[in-house]
Amino acid sequence: MNFIDSGVVFHVKAQEEGLSNVYDRILVSDQVHIDLDPHEVVDGLEEIELGGEGCRSNIEIRLAEVFNTELFESKSRRLAHGLNTRYGELLKYDVKEKLARFSDYRHQPTQYVIDGVVFTAEAQKHNTRLFV
Repeated sequence: MNFIDSGVVFHVKAQEEGLSNVYDRILVSDQVHIDLDPHEVVDGLEEIELGGEGCRSNIEIRLAEVFNTELFESKSRRLAHGLNTRYGELLKYDVKEKLARFSDYRHQPTQYVIDGVVFTAEAQKHNTRLFV
């Protein structure tokens, strides 16, 4: 079994675009940070701004928060507002469209998103071999 633990940034777009049989091969901690479309754009803008030194936006949304509609929408809107304030017209991001897309997506990962702390403790207890 493959397990993506909480120290990883999970790119939601990549998951949507076609890992076949993902539910049979990978479990994901509900505490991973997710990488949304504006993170990609901002990372690129920040890299340009810093002269190619690279960096990572510190705006964090955890996968577990995708399942809490109110919290996810609130954090997504704050993310978009903050980024629009900082980058203005450079940032092309329609938060309403993305929230609509996530309302459809929200139910897909329930098959492989788990409580990572409990899963890891049980695996250790039973000497289960994990690929983390």
